[in-house]
Amino acid sequence: MTRIFAVLVVTAALVAVAGSTAIASHGARAAFPATLNGRIVFNDRYGALALVNPDGTGVVRLAATNAGDEVIGASWSPNGKLIAYSRYGSGDADIYVIAPDASGQREITFSRGADLDPTWSPDGSRIAFETNRNGNVDLYSVAADGSDAQRLTDAPANDLDPAWSATGKIAFTVESPDHASRQIWVMNGDGSGKTQLTDAPNFNENPNWSPDGQWIAFDSDRAEKGNLDVYEMRADGTGVVQLTRSVALDALPAFSPDGTRIVFVSDRAQKDSRKLFVMGADGGTATRLIDRSGWTYQMVPDWQPLAAKDPCTIRGTINADTLVGTAGADVICGLGGNDRIDGGAGKDTLLGGAGADCLTARDRAHDTVDGGPGADEALADPGLDRIVSVAKTFQAWPKRDRCRR
Repeated sequence: MTRIFAVLVVTAALVAVAGSTAIASHGARAAFPATLNGRIVFNDRYGALALVNPDGTGVVRLAATNAGDEVIGASWSPNGKLIAYSRYGSGDADIYVIAPDASGQREITFSRGADLDPTWSPDGSRIAFETNRNGNVDLYSVAADGSDAQRLTDAPANDLDPAWSATGKIAFTVESPDHASRQIWVMNGDGSGKTQLTDAPNFNENPNWSPDGQWIAFDSDRAEKGNLDVYEMRADGTGVVQLTRSVALDALPAFSPDGTRIVFVSDRAQKDSRKLFVMGADGGTATRLIDRSGWTYQMVPDWQPLAAKDPCTIRGTINADTLVGTAGADVICGLGGNDRIDGGAGKDTLLGGAGADCLTARDRAHDTVDGGPGADEALADPGLDRIVSVAKTFQAWPKRDRCRR
């Protein structure tokens, strides 16, 4: 992940040599770990960390990053229970961790400099990141509580985009001193054993490991200067495969936890729009993830690993969320705050959680509406819906009611 995304596209110092791409078969891939695909975390243009389901539903804002459209990165812990991310405070960025329900936010780095692009070790005990605390950009790691800082790289060039694999290797990007090219390297988790993997023209960057640690997805403009596409290669740098061939920008890929899909950023929907798209791990047709207004500049995705299926199909946070169901049977779980929950069509279960919630289930579909603690209100179908812990029930919102839009 790169600090300023515009640099990926418009850097004038790009070298002018075009490269060729070898094509490899994926038939020899090892079986991926039995992990379920959870939610995708990303940054939006308005300085917020956000979550979305793999089908594009259940978008919620999680926390402020105060970063505008700068690419600062976020990463799920191996057990899917925490997110490490960068957040700007007074003048620079530091690394924070937060739970996916927005609780437990805490700062773990406090350096003078910008600490960006965190990535977790496979056992969850350490977090690596890039930082300019010493002038140029180097890679550091800290314990998950922020202690025991260790410098992993110390070179005149900028070292960027760390990504920790399940096998303990860290892939990263090395920028040339003249900023004209970037190449992907790997090293051990302690910074030893640095090895260059790519040697192609222009930019080769933003590595992301497959769940088994055998493949690396990355973006590159080796084929056409200034036009980034998504590629894959084996962990030793061989067998490079070009996965996207778009005239638009395709970048910042991330594997799904089960290894079958890749989410990436593209402006193929509209120039400079930066939307999330999902495709198979071998490429092919890409589908836009969030096809709705109000969510622009979706950046730097990472996919949550789950050990077990979440009983909630759409899940909120401890903040005041707006949660909207699908045409199917949803289980929508608000947690805290004064939520607005609309089940839509289908036989839904709406769980308000704490707070004074507004719940809408008026679709004659035998829904279950449970407001939970708080002075909740609901639109429901008397005699059809099961209504629990709701202070007021209506068939239409009264004028001047707080739940009426």
